[in-house]
Amino acid sequence: MSSVWRAMMSMAAWLIGRGCWVLPALIALALGLQWLFGEMWYTDAPYYQAISLLASREGHWWTLREGHAGEVLYFNKPPLAFWVHALTAMVLGERDIAYRLPELLAFMAMCAAVAMIARGIVGGTGGGRVGLLAGCAMALTDDWVWRIANFRLEYLHTLGLVIAIGAWARAMGVGGFGDRVLNQDQRDARGEWMWTMVWAGLGGLGMGAALMTKPLIGLGMPVFAAVWLVLIGGVTRRRLGVIAVGGLVGVLVALPWHVGMMIEHGSRFSENYFITHSVKRATGAMFEREPWWWYLQHMVVGDDREGAEPARMWAIYGLAIVGMLSFGFGLWSMRLQREAGAIALGVLAILWTVGILVLISIFGDKRNYYLMIIHPGTAWLCGFAVWRVIGMVERLWSRATDRSGPECHSDKESRRFVRRVCGANKG
Repeated sequence: MSSVWRAMMSMAAWLIGRGCWVLPALIALALGLQWLFGEMWYTDAPYYQAISLLASREGHWWTLREGHAGEVLYFNKPPLAFWVHALTAMVLGERDIAYRLPELLAFMAMCAAVAMIARGIVGGTGGGRVGLLAGCAMALTDDWVWRIANFRLEYLHTLGLVIAIGAWARAMGVGGFGDRVLNQDQRDARGEWMWTMVWAGLGGLGMGAALMTKPLIGLGMPVFAAVWLVLIGGVTRRRLGVIAVGGLVGVLVALPWHVGMMIEHGSRFSENYFITHSVKRATGAMFEREPWWWYLQHMVVGDDREGAEPARMWAIYGLAIVGMLSFGFGLWSMRLQREAGAIALGVLAILWTVGILVLISIFGDKRNYYLMIIHPGTAWLCGFAVWRVIGMVERLWSRATDRSGPECHSDKESRRFVRRVCGANKG
């Protein structure tokens, strides 16, 4: 085998192993670059960007303002996404690329995070494969691609939530993350405890970023993580402690701004922020309430009440359904019995997709872009589905070649390459 061929195989092995995040991030970059330019402003995008520009021009950082001269105080949303856009405009100038670059970078980071979390939870030879596939599915999620042209809070908000659950999974040692910790014999108990706290704190920073992007939703992440542990039968005092520490860090990150605003502006802030734009949105009292099945209708027919071009992602949603069915069949047939990491990822993906979809369907105020939050879950399900199909094809290929009698050297090399790239899937 030539050195070039060996180098190519080594690169392929790295890209479906430790580097499983690279290809999804590059696909996201390639698809997203075209949306950095041109006029594609919809819904709140110009309104939010104007608020950010006022912050960068006039220095209204702590208390955001709106209006022609910044005469109106803005209490609707926390300031983190506005700060990011304002800083980008200050560095790159007031041009299209500055207004849209934060969304592109958040999209790339999301694809990489989805891939790395799947790889870590599944572990073993299959972790990199399902991570690569899930990350690519995220990169091909059209709702996240074309909305780069808009200022959408969902990018940073969802990224913060995903970082929170991924970092806590690492700290708790769920699935393949636990195997990785057990294999590091050189780490003493004190060092292991330190890194556990570091990852718990990193998850808390993700939760805090979510709380500083959209009101209150991030507070549900510790509950979400606890429910996930219950469903996979992984509840321990240590893991609950990780969630508690991470949740505390998240609250501490968001607390100063919220308390400062309440002290400075009193009931003007609390009534507008907590009552009008939280409670009334949730109950549907702020806008006309849509029926509970509104999101299902949008997913099927692409019904878009915001006036944008409908995005029908039947391939993504179809593969996600296949992933759910494949996971259910694997549990029923006991094929996943010994694959704790695959079970943990499957439960996480279904809980994220179906659980959050149910919650936002109950939520009174409905917008098509609110669906963006479920797409990390659908990406994990897509990756799980294709991974299982690849495993089945690889097993059929192996059986067929085993029965074909003596093999030539090239046939053996081909089989070794397929097994190395696709990975033997025991499920």
